[in-house]
Amino acid sequence: MTRYLKYLAVMEPGSLHQTALTKAITLADKTNASITAFVCAYLSADEINHYPSRQEGKHLVLNKLGKWVSSQVTSHIKPRVEVSTEVTWNSDWPSAVSHYAKQINANLIIQSGGDGGIPQRKLLRSAPCPVLVARATTHIFGGMILAAVDIHGDDTHMALNHAIITAALNLAEDTNSTLHLVCALDEKEAVASHLGFEYLEDTNTQQAITAERFGIPQDQVHIQLGNPHVVISEWVNILAVDVLVIGTQARKGIAGTLIGNTAEKMLTKTGCDLLVVN
Repeated sequence: MTRYLKYLAVMEPGSLHQTALTKAITLADKTNASITAFVCAYLSADEINHYPSRQEGKHLVLNKLGKWVSSQVTSHIKPRVEVSTEVTWNSDWPSAVSHYAKQINANLIIQSGGDGGIPQRKLLRSAPCPVLVARATTHIFGGMILAAVDIHGDDTHMALNHAIITAALNLAEDTNSTLHLVCALDEKEAVASHLGFEYLEDTNTQQAITAERFGIPQDQVHIQLGNPHVVISEWVNILAVDVLVIGTQARKGIAGTLIGNTAEKMLTKTGCDLLVVN
């Protein structure tokens, strides 16, 4: 039974490849979801000066984008997929996407690329539902899904783990894919938590407990001591992963801009699709 009933595909004006829309339609064709193709427009003060008035400039730009997004939908559409369009005027596209996703109760935002820049990080942190960062070269059906969890976190991490596993299980079911779990325990944290060598000696037990907790076969659970970015990247390569499911926790202000988190850092370390859950 499909859980993602409404997709919001974020369009890229000027791009030759509308990866998010293509991925959304491919998914929706299998899951009977509806899609809204969303595009955000805005002109700077210098750009708006080229028009007789701000109102006319806004009207012309929105009208042009509306025709463009409609043509994109027409060229990509499949008979069984319902696609609507939405064009909005906003200088802050991540906030506009998040606001509209909340307004329509979207179950999944699909956004292409993955440069890990500030706007994309803002979207990942503020989105009211999971965000699928779509890459052009990956397929999504009958493949491999890897969910990254933190089995030694606090209650907040446990809640995020549950959301990650739920999203990963739903996606695996909807795409007939195989799900694996990975947990990377930072070595410094392990020592500080008095796990150290005991942890290394008891990996099989940890895997068994984790497998039972999340309902995943033990041979599909991978627990490894090391830097989370390195460990997750290694398993993405080992398993030839098509979609990495990972959680993110919002950080605001300067700390959020400077520190980031594992999900955001993985944007530049992997070439597979990324399903980000917050």
